[in-house]
Amino acid sequence: MNYLNLFQYIISTPIYPHYYCASVQEIPFQKLKQIGVKCLLFDRDNTLTRHLETKTVYEDLLSKLKKDFNQVLLVSNSKINEPTQLGLSVARTTTKKPFNFQEIYKNYIDSNTKSHEICVIGDRLFTDMVLAHKNGLIGILVKPIDISNEESSIRTMRTIENFIMRNNQLQKHPYHGFLNF
Repeated sequence: MNYLNLFQYIISTPIYPHYYCASVQEIPFQKLKQIGVKCLLFDRDNTLTRHLETKTVYEDLLSKLKKDFNQVLLVSNSKINEPTQLGLSVARTTTKKPFNFQEIYKNYIDSNTKSHEICVIGDRLFTDMVLAHKNGLIGILVKPIDISNEESSIRTMRTIENFIMRNNQLQKHPYHGFLNF
């Protein structure tokens, strides 16, 4: 899938997050639990770890979340998908975000879980937030941890994403019927 196809795919899709946080630590996980979220889908690179690294500073938080939520999964387009370092199950798919939700749902998510009970947490508009919006999921955008060693294609996309965010700062977060915080 090339970038032109990605743009065609998302052209009619809202890409703004339902909620924005400076870091994973600032996400109101208890509120998510209160509104019925059962499954958390985390991006890895620059959400939980630095780009292409496998260690995180969020070990304690992830351990707590695994106790508080039915499912906590790693969904990454990264070349490295090592579940052992983060202690999370990795949803391995044949396609990349944002096109892989049906495969994730079929193979990894409890079939009793409804789309509004799933929250995507990531640092990218064109992958993580499009994945959320295209599938009726809650999307939470976090500030990337460290973009200094990202590949040029990711930097290019991030430049476009930042331009979109800067030029639409006053736009409200998209409405999600189950999210009121």
